[in-house]
Amino acid sequence: YVSRTHAKLTIEGGAVYIENLSSTNFTYVNNKKIVAKTELKNEDELGLGGTNINGKCQSEAAYFLGRIE
Repeated sequence: YVSRTHAKLTIEGGAVYIENLSSTNFTYVNNKKIVAKTELKNEDELGLGGTNINGKCQSEAAYFLGRIE
């Protein structure tokens, strides 16, 4: 579900952004599929290749809890 070039993280003006690069298994921030470059906030949950369904994370996906300082 997660490709080698799945998403791109960038820092612009002190803010951290994530951008989806996958055309099949998408990138999610706080369980919402992103369609454009999205600014990350402290403790956002990132899902690469999957979502949280009924409180369960998909086992083939990668999940991260972001810490922005």
